Amino acid sequence: MSRPPRGLTATSLLLLVTMLASFTPTPLYPAYRQEWGLGDAEISWVFAGYPLGVMVVLVALGGMSDRIGRVPTLRLGAGLLIAAMAVLASAPSLEALVAGRLLQGAATGLVTGAGAAALMDLHPRGTGAGTSRTTLMLATGLAIGPLLAGQATARLPGPLVTPYVLTIVLLLVPFTALVALGSSRPERTTPARLLAPIRVPRSILVPVGIAAASVATTNATFAMLGSYGPDVVARAASSSSPGVAGAFVSSILVLVAVVQVLARGPRVVLMAVGAATTAAGWGAVTLAAALREPAVLVAAVPLLGVGAGLGLHASAGHVGAVSPPERRAEIYSAYLLSAFVALAASAFGLGAVVEAQGITAAAATATGVCAGLTVLVALGLLPRRSR
Repeated sequence: MSRPPRGLTATSLLLLVTMLASFTPTPLYPAYRQEWGLGDAEISWVFAGYPLGVMVVLVALGGMSDRIGRVPTLRLGAGLLIAAMAVLASAPSLEALVAGRLLQGAATGLVTGAGAAALMDLHPRGTGAGTSRTTLMLATGLAIGPLLAGQATARLPGPLVTPYVLTIVLLLVPFTALVALGSSRPERTTPARLLAPIRVPRSILVPVGIAAASVATTNATFAMLGSYGPDVVARAASSSSPGVAGAFVSSILVLVAVVQVLARGPRVVLMAVGAATTAAGWGAVTLAAALREPAVLVAAVPLLGVGAGLGLHASAGHVGAVSPPERRAEIYSAYLLSAFVALAASAFGLGAVVEAQGITAAAATATGVCAGLTVLVALGLLPRRSR
């Protein structure tokens, strides 16, 4: 059996742990509320600091690995992510918590753009397989993160510190492997400025735009789960346990990961189906919260998991298929930028709705947003399907 290309395993693991880290604070928000007296609007700032950090880096440095190489960029991102976890673990105040999330977002922007491009470059079965590996690692990390943090919060001492320390330990594994790679294998780079804004060629604006609308439904779901997953559980299932909330969020995200392995079919069709299914899932959550009916909430889990999973899988694959090899990190970063804009907008917008009208109204808003995006995806696909 042939050995995988050098760096493939380390890059895959780094992507997985990076996404695991993104949801590490999720089950901790009730504890922050209780200890620091935070309100819903302040929790929204904590959550939104993460995508804001990602977006700033993607705009200026999204194509950096196309210019200086994949491995150096991944090392930098992993190092910054370890530093961000240390800041969050020692945060004494809301301001420090937001700063840690901003730094975490910046590190995530470096890792995801460079990591996705590296897997497309390195995977022995080509670009499509590399993109599938990317979405599998991202989704698996998202699925493990809330469950691990929820169990650490419920069972281990130091609930506002231990989950971050565990994440640092996990990050040290791929970081050490990337450092050990050294520079023995020269990477093809292009002479250019370190800071350069990302651009999408006009010839692929339409397919990238369709993918952006599709992944926005996935990230609206992630925003709701990340900021208000425990509140949804408390409203619909009358339980405020961090373990129960973590299990609810992780159940959905496990399905997102499973879909990355099982999804088959034309990507354009999968994007439309995923968006519609996600809208239906949030409709079920709205009903469950309004009726305080746990059974309906449970029924929403497969809809949200499958819908969000299809949106992630198909949109990322679509972008990978149309991206020029020499600009893979740049184009994928543009796609990620659109995804995190949706994440930040959802966090702020839904936070305002929760503050003003409650979690049921926020779930109904998520339903409407996903339904509107479904229409956009379908309208964008109609001309292409008719050719």
